Amino acid sequence: WFWSFFRPITFHLIKEQNISIQELEKIVNQFGADELAKKLNLGFRTQNRTCEVSINGHFFDKEELYNPEMNNLTVDVGSCLGDSLNPYIRNIIDDIRKNNPILLNARRPFSVYKDISNHIFLKADFEKRAERKSILENTSLEKARNKLAKRDNKEKDAQFWNTYPFTKIIDTTDMNICETLNIVKTHISNFTIKEENAKDENCRWLE
Repeated sequence: WFWSFFRPITFHLIKEQNISIQELEKIVNQFGADELAKKLNLGFRTQNRTCEVSINGHFFDKEELYNPEMNNLTVDVGSCLGDSLNPYIRNIIDDIRKNNPILLNARRPFSVYKDISNHIFLKADFEKRAERKSILENTSLEKARNKLAKRDNKEKDAQFWNTYPFTKIIDTTDMNICETLNIVKTHISNFTIKEENAKDENCRWLE
């Protein structure tokens, strides 16, 4: 299950309500993220194996949520809210996990679920990442490089690589999407089999 949380919040607050990042910071500081979450009335549904988050019962189109402008705005909103909405994220994940396994495709879940057993990280060299980002966001290579440099420095300052252990790190520099996806699927399948075998061994030992 692939999952996004901050994009619907970003679209509603910034695009529909015309709230600036500065105003959002004031709201969060004055009333707290809990009050904001209550007003948003966060919900979710699973559709086509994907979890979609709603605001006051409304679900947004992918075209509204996934575009270069939203990529930048979501980073700003996510930074503004920080980890304050983690309890809401965890509740949604818990509800889904009652009946289905879930694959999280973002870094935010690390701060929500530090007990996730299987962490996969996709990496590439700096120039390849900049090239991909420039295409994704329809921007110049120079701007993409600058953004990535700032992000890398933030991760370094936050000790991202020291904080979260990874089960598997995949270098995608010379891979296309299909090749990367196949490696990820194989790893998840093998990891699941090992986990199930380990549980069976524990059960037999207890007997």
